[in-house]
Amino acid sequence: VACFGFDAFHVTGLYGPRIWVSDPYGLTGKVQAINPAWGVEGFDPFVPGGIAAHHIAA
Repeated sequence: VACFGFDAFHVTGLYGPRIWVSDPYGLTGKVQAINPAWGVEGFDPFVPGGIAAHHIAA
């Protein structure tokens, strides 16, 4: 239950799905609104929507 609560709610938030997106070098980044990718493209680790979809589904 704790795992579900953390995974689902830390990505969805109060204002819709948002995750931290870093620059290619990992030096800077920002919180960015995303659309969860529920299809095949969600398995690509470089698609932010796939990362959010897996966190919500976990």
